Amino acid sequence: MGLIIKEKNHRYNIKSSVSNEQLHDKKWISENDVKILLIERLYIRFIEDSVKAYFDFPDRYMINSKIGKSNRKYYEFLEKNKYSTKSIVKKFNEIIDKLKIDLKW
Repeated sequence: MGLIIKEKNHRYNIKSSVSNEQLHDKKWISENDVKILLIERLYIRFIEDSVKAYFDFPDRYMINSKIGKSNRKYYEFLEKNKYSTKSIVKKFNEIIDKLKIDLKW
């Protein structure tokens, strides 16, 4: 999803280029608020991609010069949880605990 960012007097308005929906509560937000919004969006994408990698491996990865079959584990998880961001974040936290991943460097 792309963004439409408008600036007026060092204040910003951000909308989705797909739905034209404003992505924040106030009409205009500060530069720091824009940075926070962008970082949060990237962080959520990282979480989603991490959960997808967990479900998809080893399928869909090239191993010994062969691509594994496609599976639907990740999409079944999404459908079961109605594409809930809260469920994805919960699963991400379970995965990092299970795999003992320390994300604070």
